[in-house]
This record gives sequence, structure tokens and C-alpha cells, in this order.
Amino acid sequence: MSEWPNFFREVQEVEAKSEVSAVLTDLAARFNAGRVLVITGSQVNNDDMYHYCNKHQWCPPNNTYVHKLYAECHCEMPSLCHTFTCTLRKNCMINHVVNENQDGLYQRSGIPDAKLSDVRGCPYIEQCSKCKDMYKKSMKVSCTTSHATNRTCTTCHGGLYDTLVDENDVGKLEFPHNWKVLKTKLKMARCIVVFGSSCEYFIRQRQLTPFFRANTPIYLVYKGEHILDNNNTLNVTKIEEDCDIVCHILAKRIGLPIGAPVKPYCCFCDPIIVKNPNRDESKFALCKCNNDASMEMMRRYLPFRVMAPQDVELRAKRNRKRRFLYNKKKSAIRKKKYNQVSTLPEPAVVAQQANFSPSISPKSEILFSELSYD
Repeated sequence: MSEWPNFFREVQEVEAKSEVSAVLTDLAARFNAGRVLVITGSQVNNDDMYHYCNKHQWCPPNNTYVHKLYAECHCEMPSLCHTFTCTLRKNCMINHVVNENQDGLYQRSGIPDAKLSDVRGCPYIEQCSKCKDMYKKSMKVSCTTSHATNRTCTTCHGGLYDTLVDENDVGKLEFPHNWKVLKTKLKMARCIVVFGSSCEYFIRQRQLTPFFRANTPIYLVYKGEHILDNNNTLNVTKIEEDCDIVCHILAKRIGLPIGAPVKPYCCFCDPIIVKNPNRDESKFALCKCNNDASMEMMRRYLPFRVMAPQDVELRAKRNRKRRFLYNKKKSAIRKKKYNQVSTLPEPAVVAQQANFSPSISPKSEILFSELSYD
């Protein structure tokens, strides 16, 4: 869904379905009632209309430095579902958010640590093995071979490890896994909404299924077959549509200020990119993203975050042309230096000229002959 008309056309098609429309109306009423727990999964990070989660599309080709700089953190941006969930959390409609992905996008969207459970870990957080201090980085700290990040703690000089959880492991950290708070929030939840999560990890680890009560309604927004489809003990209502389309319709029915276009991702609110983030929610309204001048500054200095894909392609072509001209100029300078070196005399000639003996003139020979005595 790379264009707005296609997106709105799909929204109208979903709203035209009477059964889905009735379920979404009921779900909007559940959100207005509050105390809703949200579980999100892999289908949230699709290539939506903003291309926020497609990191390779926002990076110009043949540029390893920019790819390394922007692809790690800056080009992975929250989607419409992330923005919708964060807005509901700020309006106290959501009790807790559970993230099954290892992307850390909910932390970057502005959800506080106490209201979030990254059960699979966060790639931007590393913890000390001795003093248990945590460090947030603007890059992915995980390695490909082990959990050790080959960095040391600044207080106790202990080894730092990432917080990622494998398939057969269970995270035991207080943050970002936050299992204790999650279990208490599950008991208090009036409704559970699943956005694009398969729930296979939870069922395999048997962490959440004992707390799913039969009288708690579960709304499942998922495309394809799901484990909870054939579960007769739980009250499951499935909506087999795209997560971004469902979030857009719910935002209109709840009455949230999320329309077209949706407020873009703001790097000044990102607690991962910003070095000293302000976690006070009362000051989020004073963010620079609400000013037009700051948005122009963000477009000027951070073009890969707010530019359209077509503009990014044009910018990449200009960069390739500049790089070609620069290499051509550099090669011309090298040829000029090589030609200057080739015109110099040979080393044998230089050595012969340096070791020559001065010849005696005829006048000096006459003087020497006159001064000679027989």
C-alpha cells in the first residue's frame, strides 16, 4: 500500500462489510471503556503506506556509510499501528502493551517502560552482568554469535549483554521483559486485543494461556490461520483484515485526532535516538514536532525520515552523479602527478651528475706549466 488512494479504497471496502463494521464498533466501545491489553506481533511491521518499517527502501543504494548509519535505527520507523497504540495509551484507554517483536519500535514511539513488555527483548538495550545497570543505545547492540556485546560497564567494568530472548528461552529481566507486571495486568484486563500476533511463543512457553479467562473477550486482528481459531474455551472474535486499516477505522470511530495524513514520526520524541529523553508525559505536547518550523528543519537535516520514496531515489541519483564526478576529478589529479613523475630524469643520470669531477680549462694548464720547475 504505497499510495493513499489505494489505502482509502481498502478502508471503504472493509467498512462496507456489515459483519466487520459491527465488530469494529463493538471494539471501539471497548477501547472507550478502558483497561484494554494489547498484544502485537509480526504483522504490524508490514510495508504500509508510510514505508516506515521497510528500512532498505529509505536508504540510498551503493552507500554503505549511510546504510550503516540510517538502517540500524533511524530508518526503522513506527507504523500506523504503533502510532495508534501509543495515542490510545496516552489517552488511558490501554492498560498495558505486549510486544512480541524484537524491534523496539514501541519504545521509540513513546510508550513508557512501566506500560510496555518486550517479551522477546529490545535490540537497543544492553545490561551489565554484575551491577545489572542498563544502557540504551541508538544502534542495535546484539551480535550474531553470542549475547555478549564486547563492551564494559562504566561503573563496575563488567561485561554487557543484550536483552534478546531466543525461541526456547524465557526472559527473566524486570525490564524490558516485564513479566510480573504483565501477569497482573492480564488479571485486571477487561478486554484483550491481538494485532498481528501469532501467540505461538506465549503458548509454547505457557506464560499467557493460564491467565486467559473464558469470560474475557479476545479480539484477534490477524490474516491467515491462527492457533486460537479452534479454541472453544475462549471468547475469541477474529477480524481477518490488515492491521493498519483496522487501526485507521478504529481511530475514526473512537474520535482520536488520527486522520489523513497521520502525524508523521518525530525523531525529537524518540527516547532511543535522543540522548537525554524526557519521559514526562505532560511535556510531550511541547515537542518540536508540533511546530511547522521544526518540521521544515527535520526535512532539511533528516531527509531520509520524512521524504517520499521518489524523492529519495532522485537524491540517490544526485549522490551517484556527484560521486562519479568526484572520482573522475580525483583520477585526473592522479594522472597529472604520474605524468610529472615520468618526466623527471632517470636515477642513473642524476647519480652521474652528482658525482662528476670539474674539468681543467686550457688557461689553468698554461699557468700550471709556467709555475712548474724543472
